[in-house]
Amino acid sequence: MNATVEDRVASFGVALRGAGIAVDTARLAAFVDALRAASDLSPFALYWYARITLLSSVDQLDAFDGAFARAWYGPATPDHESPPPIEREVAVDEGAGETSSARERRADRVVTAVEAERLRTTDFAAFTQGEWRLARRLMEELPVAAERRRSRRTAVRRRGNRLDLGATVRRDLATFGLRAERRYRTRRTALRPVVFLCDVSGSMAPYGRALLQYGYVLARARPKIAVFAFATRLTELTRAFAGARTQPRFESVLRGVRDWSGGTTLGGSLRAYNRAHAVRGEARGATLVIVSDGCERDDPAVLAGEMATLARLARRIVWVNPLKRDPAYEPLTRGMRAALPYVDVFLDGHDLRSLAAVAATIGGATTRPTVRRRTHLGHS
Repeated sequence: MNATVEDRVASFGVALRGAGIAVDTARLAAFVDALRAASDLSPFALYWYARITLLSSVDQLDAFDGAFARAWYGPATPDHESPPPIEREVAVDEGAGETSSARERRADRVVTAVEAERLRTTDFAAFTQGEWRLARRLMEELPVAAERRRSRRTAVRRRGNRLDLGATVRRDLATFGLRAERRYRTRRTALRPVVFLCDVSGSMAPYGRALLQYGYVLARARPKIAVFAFATRLTELTRAFAGARTQPRFESVLRGVRDWSGGTTLGGSLRAYNRAHAVRGEARGATLVIVSDGCERDDPAVLAGEMATLARLARRIVWVNPLKRDPAYEPLTRGMRAALPYVDVFLDGHDLRSLAAVAATIGGATTRPTVRRRTHLGHS
């Protein structure tokens, strides 16, 4: 970015203040940074970068458009004339044949690029409904979290450590001894299952929703995903997500969770999962992701017992607690103190950037310790 353009940005800031739009140096610096990182500096892109970084209210849009046109495309416009519309500038620069729908699609790309960077560090509790739709697209950009494990089933391969004499002889007979090739018996690999148990009670609802949405995205990209929501009761969403092909359908499935934003019975919900699903094989060898702040209304001994059962069955237990984003956080609630001895990985998962760490853990980036240490410090 050269000094001339930086001076024009500073002059643009003066013009905005003169038009009654309050912009501080931080917003102007963000505008300059956006221009430095941009690969497209056409008038259309320039307008949207300026509008996103500098405009704080749509009520000031007319004044902003006028100030933008005067600052970037010519001398001050007389009071009796309307400022030149931005669309005319785009048509001249990008080609007279561009339709309005094409301009809208290009606007969406610019807005998405800038909004995506902001949303990656925005707390899930501050998301609007429109931002949840954009968050789904950002979740789809994450690498598909898939870890493979050795299966008990075997297969015949050309390479290996254990000679399969029968397969070798059959291969020899099939070619009448003309192509004698050894065959080896090796163990197959299978995709490791992943189970999401998401707390949607009270203040945990936005964070539980975020992991439910990530589970929904992951289930559409790979098999062996099970998804559950819980507050005062356990609700299975795996089958409902399989039939939810669109975002509105996904929203409809969430509205069907009857205890959404209710109280919390963490131990009781895990007990319901263990009895109906875990002990029947669903959690065996799986990566289990539990999303909760650990606030338990019932006896924490029940929670500890159910966590012990899960620890014997699951390969890895990942606990996601948004309160952990605070460096001063200590897991002092009864529920967290009861659960942590059985947790392998303890993460915060309060925004999209931290969600990438959850995806990496599911993908096998973190292995299960040989001996569980009874403190959360060893699992961060």
